[in-house]
Amino acid sequence: MCGYLYSNEEVLSVCEKVGISPGFFSIDAGAGKHTYLLQESGKTINVDAKIKQLNDINWIEIGYKEGDTFFVYGKEYAIDSSGHINVSAEDEFTSTEIKYPSRSI
Repeated sequence: MCGYLYSNEEVLSVCEKVGISPGFFSIDAGAGKHTYLLQESGKTINVDAKIKQLNDINWIEIGYKEGDTFFVYGKEYAIDSSGHINVSAEDEFTSTEIKYPSRSI
């Protein structure tokens, strides 16, 4: 979002004026739906980009093992045999945190 141009306090204030409070929200401006997370601090996270990043990483190559479990925004995802987790942007998220498992190595 616009967190690069404005302070976190300004982002929270502007978002509040248009009815957006901390948590997940989606915007569809004609180019498809995009999901963001507005944190209490005023920082915004592009959820779609974060999910793509998490799905693209081969977790086995960086020290995790098949079956290790991540909690992404409140949903549980296990590393599959190819080394990936498969988070969907369509999932119903219940938390604003990402919890990583302990590394195997």
